[in-house]
Amino acid sequence: KYVHLVRRTLACGVCGQSFAGAYDLLLHRRRHLQKRHFGCSVCGKRFWAAALLMRHQRCHTEERPYRCAVCGRGFLRSWYLRQHKVVHTGERAYKCALCNKRFAQSSSLAEHQRLHVVARPQRCQTCGKTFRYRSNLLEHRRVHLGEKVYRCELCGKSFFYLSSILRHQRAHDARRDLRCSACLKLFKDPKYFSKHLQTHQGGRPFKCSTCGEAFGNTYGLKKHRHRHRLEMERMAAGAAKEA
Repeated sequence: KYVHLVRRTLACGVCGQSFAGAYDLLLHRRRHLQKRHFGCSVCGKRFWAAALLMRHQRCHTEERPYRCAVCGRGFLRSWYLRQHKVVHTGERAYKCALCNKRFAQSSSLAEHQRLHVVARPQRCQTCGKTFRYRSNLLEHRRVHLGEKVYRCELCGKSFFYLSSILRHQRAHDARRDLRCSACLKLFKDPKYFSKHLQTHQGGRPFKCSTCGEAFGNTYGLKKHRHRHRLEMERMAAGAAKEA
């Protein structure tokens, strides 16, 4: 008689059967895990819950239910969408504990941290910077020699590194929608747009990483860095003569 009076409030999410206690529901769900009734008609993979099968089937279709409200791009998983959103916000939540450099993606941080433990035997004789591969060292030496071998076909601007010209070319393709109200200059990167606004307010947001001197624009900073580079080359040449 008591059994009939017990309210069954805990329902199985797979088959809908109700249970009075959490332990009974747990035992019941284990049977579903073992049986895997739901099979994919495309690849044959089997699942214990219909919801898991539905999520899996999106891999075989173009369905992307999680859509970005900013650019409209769709994603298979909600976690992928959360990772994508930092592209629009510019947030860099992942910080390296060794050098304090910040990253937007956890995968980028993990890749960066490997640089701290991987041997970097290739050393530049001019500035002392080290590299993992000789090809990276040879590319770096162009900075000291002034060889800008990568040239943009659209505007003619030249660069030392392949990564620099690729980043530059994306600026030609990307839609620039951040406009300065003072000079009407357009930007696509919120970070550089913010720094540009500071120049109109008398700020000096561009700081030299070597000596800390600040400048109101990137042109002044580049000229200043060039003087550092020439000074280092003179010191290296003097040390070579003494040796």
